[in-house]
Amino acid sequence: TGSNRRPLIRGILTVTLAFASFLPSRSLRAAESTATPPPFRVATYNIENYLDAPAGTRPLKTAEARTKIRDSILAARPDVLALQEMGGTNTLLELRASLASAGLDLPHWEQITGADTNIHVAILSRFPITARRPHTNESFLLGTRRFHVSRGFAEVDLRVNPSYSFTL
Repeated sequence: TGSNRRPLIRGILTVTLAFASFLPSRSLRAAESTATPPPFRVATYNIENYLDAPAGTRPLKTAEARTKIRDSILAARPDVLALQEMGGTNTLLELRASLASAGLDLPHWEQITGADTNIHVAILSRFPITARRPHTNESFLLGTRRFHVSRGFAEVDLRVNPSYSFTL
């Protein structure tokens, strides 16, 4: 056809590690203004259609691709892991169990389901989640057109220790 569309090329293992300073949770800001948190690692990973079943044009990942994703996460050894394009809750819990069996225990989790019913955003954490604020009905203006966010945003407070929490 006469389409000017360029082919979309996706890498199986697009890993972005985020090492950043975090804003302490609202309730702790004043009391902890001089507190130094212990070192911890936060990673974010777009795992590109990590589904439990094919959905429309979204194929199921092979066992090999799932293993590579798990191995990449294990190599990063995050204390907190933000995931994009995560399938349903069962798939998230399967990944969490797989990581735990390999020595990376991230027992606390949150998954946000937006308008897109196939892929979601999720958080796995070594630290307890003390507050959850899902944002599932957000929109933005681009030029003169309003777009709705299809997967939502996750906002959580995580307690690293009794004297330090942060918002992700």
